[in-house]
Amino acid sequence: MDLLKGALGGIIGGVIGAVIWGLIAYNAHIESGWVAWGIGGLAGFGVSLGMGGKGSLAAGVMAVVIALASIAGGKFAAIQFEADSAFSEIDKVVGTAVTDEQVLLSLVQDAAEKALESGRPVAFKNGKNIETAESIDDFPDAMVKLQRGYQEGLTDEQRAYLRNEKQEQFRTAVGAFKSDIKSEAFASSFTPFDFLFGLFAVLTAWRLGSADRG
Repeated sequence: MDLLKGALGGIIGGVIGAVIWGLIAYNAHIESGWVAWGIGGLAGFGVSLGMGGKGSLAAGVMAVVIALASIAGGKFAAIQFEADSAFSEIDKVVGTAVTDEQVLLSLVQDAAEKALESGRPVAFKNGKNIETAESIDDFPDAMVKLQRGYQEGLTDEQRAYLRNEKQEQFRTAVGAFKSDIKSEAFASSFTPFDFLFGLFAVLTAWRLGSADRG
């Protein structure tokens, strides 16, 4: 029961520290190793408080584990805040309704890809290819005309469905891109100072959690 209370106290302390780190990163756009050290202290203090000051080897280990998890969580939250801020303009674009012209471009791109997959040549304009073509003007006129005729023959409901489908595809692609960027940023964000202050945090959590003050 004491260990359970200690774990609860440590988790509360660690979560408080992680939230503080995330808020500092969001408002000040900085990360501080001192905050990581503080998280270790909060986790260790929470474990000690939950156990009524009855420290032990198990309590010390538990404080260290909670401290490390909280530091990782705080750092990840900081990266999330920074990434979300950087992607704010992209999010505005994602929220903008897709136009019929954008749907037409998608239809033409799909037609070009299918033609190439079947072995038929596609006479791209402006020196473009399937990888670099970004505008209707980059595709063959006959292909654009065919897809435009197809689009104009659709009902209003069918056009709305295509617009919504295209927007959902765009939203999914942007979401996957953001997730990849956040993961890469998190993995590459660790510096020697992070490990140094992480060591301080672990030692502090261990000392507070394992010390017997009962």
